[in-house]
Amino acid sequence: EELLARVRGLLRRTVPSGRSLESKLTMRELEVLRLLAGGLGQKEISGHLSISAKTVGTHIEHILMKLGVQSRTQAVALAYREQLIELDAPESGREASTTAKTRP
Repeated sequence: EELLARVRGLLRRTVPSGRSLESKLTMRELEVLRLLAGGLGQKEISGHLSISAKTVGTHIEHILMKLGVQSRTQAVALAYREQLIELDAPESGREASTTAKTRP
């Protein structure tokens, strides 16, 4: 039991909060994360942001590293859980889109 309590305590200290995660990402990385959450692929994101697919890939690598996750899916799930991005309410039959929270 003591070991489990120690492990839980360490996990609580090492898992960053949404606010600290948000401060780790650049505005462009938050934008890429928002577009990933919206279901866009790397090429679609590059076209949307008018940057190369390789640059998008670099942003995604940085996002994964900064969030401490292994996949895009994990990054998006963490971003929703920590409220880095929010799901907008659907408007007049359109699919819901995502918005990145802006820094204060």
